Amino acid sequence: MGEVFPETGFNRPFEIQLNKNLPFWRFCVLESNQDPTHSILVFVFHHALMDTKSALSFHEELEGYIAEYAGLEPSDTIYSPSHALFPPLEELHTLPFSQEFLQSQEKHHEPSSDSWTGTPQVTPVKTRFSSLWLSEAETKRLAATSKKEHTSITAALQTLITTGLVSVLPSKYRTIQADCAVSLRRFLPEPVTATTLGCYVGSLSTTYHRMPSFDWGEARRTKVNIEQAVAKKGGDMPVGYLKFIPNQHIWMRQKLGRKRMSGFELSNVGASSAS
Repeated sequence: MGEVFPETGFNRPFEIQLNKNLPFWRFCVLESNQDPTHSILVFVFHHALMDTKSALSFHEELEGYIAEYAGLEPSDTIYSPSHALFPPLEELHTLPFSQEFLQSQEKHHEPSSDSWTGTPQVTPVKTRFSSLWLSEAETKRLAATSKKEHTSITAALQTLITTGLVSVLPSKYRTIQADCAVSLRRFLPEPVTATTLGCYVGSLSTTYHRMPSFDWGEARRTKVNIEQAVAKKGGDMPVGYLKFIPNQHIWMRQKLGRKRMSGFELSNVGASSAS
């Protein structure tokens, strides 16, 4: 079951049902046939509710409670807090923008013909899933090498993914735009903290030209681009443009059948302390 869950989990939509107040999140328990004492708890949620940092915080919090109550008699009753929901990003940050950025967002444009962006946007969306696991030692070596080359893991991975894609794409594709998610939590006032559950992210884009092989120089350029975007503290990011859209439903529907702007997005969940 664990082998097929990622794809089925991604492709199972959250639906609004009449007379049913179902949340846009769910739990799935994956049991092991080889070891009945071992299971995997999967937390699936709609991205409008939370960002990936929230998922990490949730898992760490849950792990702490499980360890705290290990060995105790389980209870059939769970009491949830009645606190108000945290404010959305738009109420916590002005999300400033320059006139140059605003004009770039208002213009409808598609990527050039030599830019690879996958297939046009269609519904229903179907996700294909595969995973790659790196050991702790390999991850530490990547971090150390990235530091030695004056770049970061995020920038190195983004450049590496681009290089891998280019190596298998037809030669007519000369450029790829990559998006990178940026956590805006550090720029938000209380009550938002590093562990708050919510969607507090922006994004930035980097365009790459076809490379014959991985280039640390491109990884360093990517790092500079990320640093420049972060220095704006949430300014000039696409999420800030949403407030200018009078009808987001129509705006989204207009994207169907058109080319995407980016070939892929890299989302950095962050580091988790060893348990």
